[in-house]
Amino acid sequence: MQLKDCVIIGGQGMCTRRPHDIYFRFAAVLTDRDRSLPSLSLCLMPPSPSPDMLLEARELSNRPHVIIATPGRLAHHIQSHTVSVTLSPSAPAAQPSEDGGQPPLTIGGGGGGGGALHFAHVKYLVLDEADRLLIDPSFKDPLNTILSVLPGPEARQTLLFSATLPPNMSELVGTVTKPQIVTCQVSTDENAFVETLDQRYLFIPEQVKEVYLAYILTETAEFKATATEPGKTGSAGTGTGSSNSSCIIFTRTKERCEKIAEFLTEMGVPSVESLHSNKNQARRNASLGKFRSGQSKILVATDVAARGLDIPTVRLVINFDVPAVIADYVHRVGRTARAGRAGIAITLCSASDVSIFTQIEEFTGKRMTEYALPEQKVLTLIKKVFTTKVVTEIRIDEYRKKMNKNRYSTAASAAAKNNKFSAGDENESGGSDTSSAAAAAPSDAAKPKRKHTPPAPSAGGGGGASSKPKPKSQQPATKKHKS
Repeated sequence: MQLKDCVIIGGQGMCTRRPHDIYFRFAAVLTDRDRSLPSLSLCLMPPSPSPDMLLEARELSNRPHVIIATPGRLAHHIQSHTVSVTLSPSAPAAQPSEDGGQPPLTIGGGGGGGGALHFAHVKYLVLDEADRLLIDPSFKDPLNTILSVLPGPEARQTLLFSATLPPNMSELVGTVTKPQIVTCQVSTDENAFVETLDQRYLFIPEQVKEVYLAYILTETAEFKATATEPGKTGSAGTGTGSSNSSCIIFTRTKERCEKIAEFLTEMGVPSVESLHSNKNQARRNASLGKFRSGQSKILVATDVAARGLDIPTVRLVINFDVPAVIADYVHRVGRTARAGRAGIAITLCSASDVSIFTQIEEFTGKRMTEYALPEQKVLTLIKKVFTTKVVTEIRIDEYRKKMNKNRYSTAASAAAKNNKFSAGDENESGGSDTSSAAAAAPSDAAKPKRKHTPPAPSAGGGGGASSKPKPKSQQPATKKHKS
C-alpha cells in the first residue's frame, strides 16, 4: 500500500474534551481488521499536554497508511518544518547540512529539505464529532490548514460522524466536502433515544443534592449493587443494578468533580475514581483503566467522559449538574443503554436549572419522568452528609496547602541550586591562582577609608579622656548675656 490509500481521522483535541483512549481504540479496531491488510501502518497523535513532536514527525516520515490525529497537532506538523521525508523516487535527494548531519526535512512542502510530505493522494477524510469540529471557531484555522494540503472535495471521500447534528449542518459540511451530501441516520427521529434508556429527573434544592446522591448510590434498588464491594450482590430492583454494573456521575466543573469523588469516598462508597482535565494523562489512563476493568464501580467526571467512552457495564448515568450545553446531555446519557442493554439516566435539577432543563426536553423531543424517592428516608442522611462535606472540605484544603508547600520548597531548592552553580561558574572564570584574584581585588591601602565620626558627649558633659571636642561648626550655639 502506498500513501494514496492513507486515511486521516480528525478527532477532537483536549481543549474540546475528547478522551485520550479513543485514539488507541481507533487503532485497535483497525489492527483487529488488519488480517487482509498485513502491512497497514498507523500514526497516532493523541491529545497530550507534552507531546513528543519529533517522534510523531518521524512516524509521519515512514509513510503511514492511517493518521489518527487532533486537528491542531496535524496542522502544527504541516506548518512546522521539522522532519524530512522522500515519498517518491522522483523526489530530489536531500543535501546534507553544513555540520555533516542529516538535512533539515519538512512536512507539507515547506522548508529547505529535499523531500516533502504531500497529502495529494489521500482518499478518505474522517471527522469524528463533526458538530464540534465545524462549529467551534478554535478549529477553523487547523482545519483550513489540513484542507489546504488535501485533494479537493471531488477527489476524496469525506465522512463525518456525530450523535448530534445542528440544523445548519448542511451549510457547515459544504466547507469540507463536495456539494452532493449523503446523510445516513440510524433513526428516522432527528434526536431519537434508544428504547432501553429510562430518563428520569429529580427536582430538589441545590443544598441537598449530595444527600440525594448518597441515597441513590447506597439505598436504591437501581444501583445499590454498584455501591457494594466487588463480588457482592445488591438488592433486587429494576434489573439495571447488578454486581457487574457501574455508574458515571457528571459534574460541570473540575473542582466539583474532585469534591464529589472525595465526598463519596468519605461516605464509605467504595471504588470511586475521578476524571477531569486537571489530571495528567497517566492518572487519567489509570482511572479509566480501573473503571473499565471493574476495579472501580463509580466514575465522577466532567464532560471529558461525555463523548467516546464505550463501556458496556455502565448502567446508570447521573447528571449531578445539568449540562450547560444542550447537546452535551445527549452525549452524557449516551454512555449507558448501549448495544441493546438497559440503562437509566437521572438528572438532578434545582431551581436555577429549570430554563436549561426545559430546553433539553424541547431539544430531545421527549419528556422525562420524575424519579420518586421517599423524602423522609432520604433526609435521614442529611446530618451524616453535611458532616462528611465539612470533613471533605478540610481534607481538600489540607491537600492544597501541602501541594503548595511542596511546590514552593521545590522552587526554592531549584533557585538555590542555580545560585550555587552560578557561584561556581564565577569562581572557575576567576581561575585558581590566588595572586590573580588578589590583584583583581583592591588592596586595603587602595580602598577609601570611611570618615570616623566620634560619639556624641553624654548629657552630663563628661566625655572622658578619649572624647574629642566637636568642631566649632558642630557646637551648639549659645546666647551671650551682657554683664
